[in-house]
Amino acid sequence: MAYAMLFLVVCGGLSFTPPCIASVQTPTLSSCSSAQVFSVSAVSITNAKVGQTMIFAYSGQLMTSLANSPELQFTMTKKASGDVIPCISDVGSCVYKLCGGTTSIERQIGQPWNNECPIPASSYSSSLSFKIPSLAAFFIGDGNMHLKVAAIDGGTVVGCKEFDFKVWLS
Repeated sequence: MAYAMLFLVVCGGLSFTPPCIASVQTPTLSSCSSAQVFSVSAVSITNAKVGQTMIFAYSGQLMTSLANSPELQFTMTKKASGDVIPCISDVGSCVYKLCGGTTSIERQIGQPWNNECPIPASSYSSSLSFKIPSLAAFFIGDGNMHLKVAAIDGGTVVGCKEFDFKVWLS
C-alpha cells in the first residue's frame, strides 16, 4: 500500500510523464484489399513497450457472416527495412483462428461472438491485452513497425487494414 501511495505522489509530481501514464497511439488506417466484408474503422494501441502488457483496441463492421474457418493474419514488419517479425509467444506475424481458438489471444479475439462460428454480421468493438515478450527487443530494431491485418474466410481475404506504430524498447 505504501508503494502504491508513493507511486501516486511521484506521478502527481511528474505530471503526466512516463511511467505515470500509458502511451496511446491512434494510427492512420489504410486499406490493403478491395474486399471490405470486414472493415476496421478505428484502432488504438496503449502501452506498446517491450516487457509490458499492451492493449490493442479496435472497432469495425462485419457486413456478412463468416463461417468457413475464418482467421486473422497479422504481418508485422520493421518499417525501415521491411523485415518480417516472427511470431513469438503469440505476438508478431501470427495467424489467429477466429472460431474455436485455443490460445489466450485467439480466445480474446473470439470473445465477442463466443469464439464460435458462424460469426454474425454486426458492429464489433473489443480489445486484446498481451505482454510484449522481452525477446522482441532482438527483432524490432528501432521499434518503428508496420502491421498488416488481413481477415480471411475460406482462404479468401475479406478485409485488410494496415498501419504504422511504435514499440518502445524501454
